[in-house]
Amino acid sequence: NDLCKYAALAKNRPYAIFASAPSMNGYASVTSSLSEGNKKLSLTTKAPDAIFCDLDIAHSAPERLKIAGIGDTLCRSTVQADWLLSYFLLNTPFSEEPFKLASAYEDNLGDIGGIYQALMIGGINMSLCKSSAPASQGEHMIVHAYEKLEKDIPIKKRKPWLHGEGVAIATLAMARIQALMFEKYHTLIPTITLQSAEKISAAITAANPEVTPETQAAILAKFPTSQEQLRKLNIRLGQIWQTARTEIMKNWFSPAEYDALFNRHALPKKPADIGWDTKRYAQAIHLAPYTRERFTFLDLALLTGDLDNYTL
Repeated sequence: NDLCKYAALAKNRPYAIFASAPSMNGYASVTSSLSEGNKKLSLTTKAPDAIFCDLDIAHSAPERLKIAGIGDTLCRSTVQADWLLSYFLLNTPFSEEPFKLASAYEDNLGDIGGIYQALMIGGINMSLCKSSAPASQGEHMIVHAYEKLEKDIPIKKRKPWLHGEGVAIATLAMARIQALMFEKYHTLIPTITLQSAEKISAAITAANPEVTPETQAAILAKFPTSQEQLRKLNIRLGQIWQTARTEIMKNWFSPAEYDALFNRHALPKKPADIGWDTKRYAQAIHLAPYTRERFTFLDLALLTGDLDNYTL
């Protein structure tokens, strides 16, 4: 799928996709995730001219692939919360429309057609926004961080897992981290602490060994490394927190709601359910904020010291 998109762009040719399983939301997306050496690239390519989904073929697909597709869909709530936080705190461009479209399909995941519809909407939303932001925030950062940590393990010793399965596990973590922040700061205002530019830069390099100077600078920019940056960020946080908290929670799934959804669709809940090492997963959660420039509840919890209080 991703390689075909890239080739179609490179050769300036039309292309169609025949989806054989409802396993991920990338079919309708213009983004291709490709590897070059040890570096994972996210490239803007072109949308398909047509997508064909044969439901009979999809029904015969392994159950794990269907579950992975649902996992890649149900992160809508944590994604929306993360993006809204960045909008309120940093004035990041934000659109409500992708989430209105996505949430309309959340109750139709009990059949193959419903899963496909939800996944296609996810891909279309990314194309319309010209960004993966409406489908990928803190939960995907955790998954990517785990992937990076896993590279040290010989391939033959790794247990294969699917992208949507990892997203499902990480979505539960994000919901719990968001709940931690909402509950602790119900009436209080979070306070961000000053960060060491040297330590942050080292952490970014550890998370992205082949990081370019431009990417390094973009990630570093979201961390307050001067007293003036810190002062402005805390003032802004004081101004927006209660409003942001209220608005975010309007369309937010609590950990209990997610637990019920996961039970309904038989999704994996624990790292061990998909063969992930629990200690490595905990490390990935703390490494995730340094993997990309997006500001999420992972970053807020890190900057307030609350991420250290999160337990699996």
